[in-house]
Amino acid sequence: MRQITQKPKNPIIAISQEHKQQDQFSQMVAWVEAHGGIEKIESELEKWEKREEELETLLFLSIDLIAIFNNMGRFIKVSDSWKTILGWTEEELLNMSWRDIIHPDDMEISYQASRQRVDGPRCKKVVNRYRCKEGNYRWIEWNGCHIEKEEALFVCSGRDITYEKEIEEKERLLQEALQLEQLKSEFFANISHELRTPITIIKAATQLFNQSLDEDKMVEGVYLKKYVDSIKQNSNRLLRLVNNLIDMTKIDAGYYEIHLENHNIVSVVEDITMSVVEYVEGKAIELIFDTEIEEAVIACDPDKVERIMLNLLSNAIKYSPEFGQIQVYIEQLDHEIRIAVSDNGVGIPENRLQYIFNRFTQVDNTLTRKCEGSGIGLSLVKSLVEMHGGHVWAQSQLNGGTTVTFSLPIKQVTQDIDKMQSSKIITSNIERCVIEFSDIYHL
Repeated sequence: MRQITQKPKNPIIAISQEHKQQDQFSQMVAWVEAHGGIEKIESELEKWEKREEELETLLFLSIDLIAIFNNMGRFIKVSDSWKTILGWTEEELLNMSWRDIIHPDDMEISYQASRQRVDGPRCKKVVNRYRCKEGNYRWIEWNGCHIEKEEALFVCSGRDITYEKEIEEKERLLQEALQLEQLKSEFFANISHELRTPITIIKAATQLFNQSLDEDKMVEGVYLKKYVDSIKQNSNRLLRLVNNLIDMTKIDAGYYEIHLENHNIVSVVEDITMSVVEYVEGKAIELIFDTEIEEAVIACDPDKVERIMLNLLSNAIKYSPEFGQIQVYIEQLDHEIRIAVSDNGVGIPENRLQYIFNRFTQVDNTLTRKCEGSGIGLSLVKSLVEMHGGHVWAQSQLNGGTTVTFSLPIKQVTQDIDKMQSSKIITSNIERCVIEFSDIYHL
């Protein structure tokens, strides 16, 4: 059996090592004495531990993102808010660098910001997008500065501004939409004025033809008056559309005005209703005017009330069946007058009822719809009613008829007596009725 014999240590080496340890100890003692003794060092250690605790508390309580990076861009220390805002835990981030979770499009600007050495309390601000653990990105506004010690460290604080960015984007899109809407309004205004002139000339020509044509005059077996009447009716349809477009454009631009005067609204509405009797008789429709009150003097613009009523009556006639019934009903509540126009026509589907006052909206969008129209009328009605300080709404049942009701506030305006006596309440404007009902083809 082989024996292993341990050789005795070289006494010279042993003495050398002992002297070396003594020298190190002496140096340590000298360093301690140079720095104020053991009590001073213990005090500094306590302060250091306290600062560490304060840093941990700050990182825990901070609602902003706080991070310390080394010169390679790797995370050294992070706050708990990283978990709350972006979803990353501290353990996950300590195995990453900022390049791992930054948006690719923001890499260059962030890299350039990190290379700009800013010393002292001054900070460098940068805005970029960081990837959340779920995969989406959030906008972060950073403030940071370099700290020069044993190694280069970069300390930064980030604020989540994603919501602010979303607001900015929505405002930008809104401004673009407003500019586009303004361009559209200007286009409609320009083209509408351009269309009105030739339409007026065409109407004047048809009136001259009608004066010189006999009812039974024919050319090649065709009654000329029939075609002249068709030209007149379609000219009125175009004029109605152009007038509505111009009015809506003025309303959008804030240039449309109503001229309020004190009038008996019951008489105004009754006169307008009676002016369309001949149109409903042509379709064998019964027109009923009913009111709970005989007089109610309120501030209104009779011209605009006529526009409202003619539009509602026109719609009621369009969608009422032959031998149907239309009712105009007036009632007074505490602070308003309510005027309702009802029919027993085709009605409006429930899923379309909320859109009928939107511009260019039609209940029947098919190419074979029974009646013509641009979808502007009810939108114009809504604007005119609201300019009076009232409201408009509709109730309907499919194949059970429709009721459109609008309210006008009970109020009066101060006006001169002479002006009141000279004001003419609208009774029957044949030309306006002809234009308003021009898209009812059987007339």
